[in-house]
Amino acid sequence: MWGVRVAVALMLYSLCTGQAGPVLGYYLAFLLVDAAAAALAFGFEGEHRSRLWGLLPQRFVYRQLMYVVLLRPVLRAVKGELQSWGVLRRTGNVAAPVSAELTARHSV
Repeated sequence: MWGVRVAVALMLYSLCTGQAGPVLGYYLAFLLVDAAAAALAFGFEGEHRSRLWGLLPQRFVYRQLMYVVLLRPVLRAVKGELQSWGVLRRTGNVAAPVSAELTARHSV
């Protein structure tokens, strides 16, 4: 897990500093090894390899989204703000459905 984060961080750093040539090659090699390991895991689990198409978009989109989700609470903690689950306003206006099985059990 940390290897992926380090690879992404180094790739972003090299893009920002203009030294993307060598690091881009290593990053592509990393992605190929990652895809090969995923294909091997799919083979061991008996999954269809046609589902591997979603691997690369997942690596670029989902993982970056998880970084944002992780970064928000960390920044709140650094600022000293509390993180809460939010408040659920209770109204008490939901009726439970009555099923035939429930009424049959109570009538016996």
